[in-house]
Amino acid sequence: MAHVDDAYLPHLADAGVAAVIVRPDFYVYGGVPDLADLPRLVADLCSDLTLVPVPTLT
Repeated sequence: MAHVDDAYLPHLADAGVAAVIVRPDFYVYGGVPDLADLPRLVADLCSDLTLVPVPTLT
C-alpha cells in the first residue's frame, strides 16, 4: 500500500527506513533499514499478535 501524497516518504528516507508496517489506525508498528529484514519484522508482529487465553469463571 502506498501513501498517495508521499508525506511520509522523505522522513522515512532521511531516517534510513526501507519498509514500515503501519497499523490500521495509522500508528507505525515498526520499520526496517533493509528489505531483507522485513521477514523478521513480520515475524515479530505475528508473535505480538498471538492470542492470549481468557480466564474462565468456575
